[in-house]
Amino acid sequence: GGVVVHHDAAVTDHQTECCIGFVVQGHIPLRLGHIRAQRAADLHSFDGATTATAATEIEQVADRLIECKHNLGMVFEDQNQIVGAIKSGHIVAAMFWDAPIWEMNRQAPSIRYIEAKSGSLGWIDTFALPARGENEDAAYEWINFTSRPEIAARISKTVGNFTAYSGTLKYVNARLKTQLFLSLPRGFGAVHWYPNVPAGFEDLESKALQRVRAAH
Repeated sequence: GGVVVHHDAAVTDHQTECCIGFVVQGHIPLRLGHIRAQRAADLHSFDGATTATAATEIEQVADRLIECKHNLGMVFEDQNQIVGAIKSGHIVAAMFWDAPIWEMNRQAPSIRYIEAKSGSLGWIDTFALPARGENEDAAYEWINFTSRPEIAARISKTVGNFTAYSGTLKYVNARLKTQLFLSLPRGFGAVHWYPNVPAGFEDLESKALQRVRAAH
């Protein structure tokens, strides 16, 4: 995920300017789903952290989110809500997923995906087979089929997300490829990959999010 901006909003970093910038006051959203997704630049601190360390980090992020609530234009729960708000111009900057941003950009060039100064948040989806699953041969055939560069490129075109399979880029739809390079001029070097989280993290996170929701 990165930063989506509408028109010429003077935003280069969601974690800072969207909190203190008067230009976007009342025109940014917040999705209270995961604390860890709110501070991409600090995600490395969660990776391999002890529960006690993670608890401190979570509380610090929660404090920051509460401090920023005065700038919010909306709190959203699903993708349709935020897409509609961006298209209408009510929301001018948001931390959001790449594929729907690029889809909106193809419809309205004034809506752009930009790389935040603090970096983007990335993760990779993969395959997993259950321990007692059936038809493993068929499952591996499917995995091998979708791993072929030309097939992976077709999937990328359909879903709008890029694949990590080697050799695929030359088959990727030209417009989607252009959007990728315009959005991430530094490539994937500035991407903060979603970390492993310590045991008990979700419970701590849930309590912190309740505190953020209740704050005024």
